[in-house]
Amino acid sequence: MRALLGKPAKTGLSLRRISKLINCKSTARALQRARYESLDGIRANANADGALLEQVAAPDDAGRTLFTEVAEALSYRRLSTGV
Repeated sequence: MRALLGKPAKTGLSLRRISKLINCKSTARALQRARYESLDGIRANANADGALLEQVAAPDDAGRTLFTEVAEALSYRRLSTGV
């Protein structure tokens, strides 16, 4: 399993890098709490409706590229490992 985590995917992102990105969850939650502190009942992106979410949390070009690379890497891993 450890060997798989360090092996680069077709896109150049390793599962280790993807894992680090996903594990930034506590930082992301803190940013979301700060973003929505003035709105009642909304504490995270999960509580925001589509229009509000697009307005305040739409990814920039670098973010879109990262999302695409992660999705491609995970898809590639799934196809190559059957997981």
